[in-house]
Amino acid sequence: MMNILIVDDEAPIKRSLMKIIEKELRQLRVVSMADNGLEALGKIEELMPDLVITDVRMPVMDGMQLSRAIRARGYQTEIVMVSGYYDYAYLREALQQGVTDYLLKPVDPHEVALTLRRVYQKHENKLKERVEMQTWLADRKSSIRKLAESVWFLHEDHVWEHVDALEDSLGREPDTARSSEYAMQWLTLVNAEFKQLSDGKLGMEQYPEFQEMAKSANFGQHIRKLLSESMEDIRKVRNWGSHRSIRNALDYIQDHYGNETLSLGEIADAVGMSATYFSKCFRQEMGISCIQYITRLRMEKTVELLANPSFKVYEVAHATGFSEYAHFAKVFKKTFGFSPSEYRSNLGIT
Repeated sequence: MMNILIVDDEAPIKRSLMKIIEKELRQLRVVSMADNGLEALGKIEELMPDLVITDVRMPVMDGMQLSRAIRARGYQTEIVMVSGYYDYAYLREALQQGVTDYLLKPVDPHEVALTLRRVYQKHENKLKERVEMQTWLADRKSSIRKLAESVWFLHEDHVWEHVDALEDSLGREPDTARSSEYAMQWLTLVNAEFKQLSDGKLGMEQYPEFQEMAKSANFGQHIRKLLSESMEDIRKVRNWGSHRSIRNALDYIQDHYGNETLSLGEIADAVGMSATYFSKCFRQEMGISCIQYITRLRMEKTVELLANPSFKVYEVAHATGFSEYAHFAKVFKKTFGFSPSEYRSNLGIT
């Protein structure tokens, strides 16, 4: 369903457009109407319509001013202009403002229907593309976090392996706008993980290359330069003594996460630090507490094991440091939003 706001100071025009939409286009729904652009802006903020059909000439705020205001606020809604006469100057500015189409009064039902069908198809294509991109990013959530950690720990070989994988996924030729958009969204998520690790002290948006990437198709080159600059800055600010200790702590956690009794004090002792100082250094280094890190690691391992039908759910719980199934199920549901059994059911494992 596509939601529409009609903006016109003439009631007959609004009624006419509404009747055409109700009769010809069942996938579209008029959610509200406005008499001028200023009133329309308030309704856009409240209702977030997918399409605004607006007259050009109106009191208070005309259609062109409304279009500028919509774009200035960053709204991606489609816009169709309606005018009582053909004016090339208006049409040119309308196109510059990203207006989808331009209809002439008196509105012809056939032309209106054709135009709105085109807009609807464009809207559906956008939704499909958005879902595809979100699915693509979700599939890379784990690798995105691992890349950020590789940057933070200066594991350059791993960093470039992740970038190579990205280029292979999107195609190594710097061609399509789609590839660049995917790469930009991917990098934005990497940056969010990176900022968390640095406790907000470092972020890739500070580099000119981050902004340039949004305008360039050659995403691989920009990403490599950005990550190189980030690692260079990390070298300048790193406390290398605590860094080595935290690296050793991560190895210890990796080897012992299956022990239910694993504690912050035990890990701190293993790397020769006081529990208080270790806790502070761990959060500074990793962006989260040690306990949060252990829980996250256990949940990642849980997902891997649950995908193997040879393991029973209670066996997965024990293997990942949970002696009580109820506690395991509670943590799992809090993390993922569904129970371990529901997760297996979604995978088709009974």
